[in-house]
Amino acid sequence: MSVKRISDPLRASALGDRVPRRELQALERLGTMLVLRRETTLIRQDSVGAEFFVLIDGEFTVERNGSVVADLRGGDFVGEMALLDATPRNASVTASKNSTVFAFNRREFRALLEHCPELGKRITTTANWRKPSKSLVASTGTAPV
Repeated sequence: MSVKRISDPLRASALGDRVPRRELQALERLGTMLVLRRETTLIRQDSVGAEFFVLIDGEFTVERNGSVVADLRGGDFVGEMALLDATPRNASVTASKNSTVFAFNRREFRALLEHCPELGKRITTTANWRKPSKSLVASTGTAPV
């Protein structure tokens, strides 16, 4: 039986490639592993955000207003924007196949940002990039995820 470790897929991802190993290991201590069946909705658009998720393995589809805007896999993360900005979820995220995630409630997410400064910088930078730009939406009809 193999043990799924959050630090392995994160180390290979854009999120964790320059983050100290101790910060990635802190994620394992703070989060809760969830195993999801295919077609499980992890995040529902317009709902109140209560958790941040790090995708360990599997595949996920991101939909905004019924249109697919992104596909995600192990090493990606979702849910940070609603926790950082106290805003409703801006997209739905559904498992495309059986998948594993680490979940962090609000308290755990705050602890992660406090105790993992490099990882926190990457999360907040990505959240700022993902924020819908009014000019981008106006010109293309879509916004970054």
